[in-house]
Amino acid sequence: MARARPDPVAGRRWPGRSVDLYEQEIPAGSRSAKHWHISDEVLYVLSGSQYSLHWEVEAEIAERYYARIAGEPTRHVLTGGDILYVRRTSCTGTST
Repeated sequence: MARARPDPVAGRRWPGRSVDLYEQEIPAGSRSAKHWHISDEVLYVLSGSQYSLHWEVEAEIAERYYARIAGEPTRHVLTGGDILYVRRTSCTGTST
């Protein structure tokens, strides 16, 4: 198991060894598709404002993979310069 490292965003510790990075531009008035996070992610807003919806997922890995997605999401409002930590096994969607 990886040694836990400090989470610079939430002050928590997490067993991370790498970071995947990509840039996504979401034009004003549009949104991203609802998608599944298999690993931890940090969301950084360059400019503008948006809200991000997060559905918690309870996952079980056995002979088959089972996932139960929460019925109602939590809503996070973000503006330029904000950072949001998204934990693995969650579903998210973002709107501007």
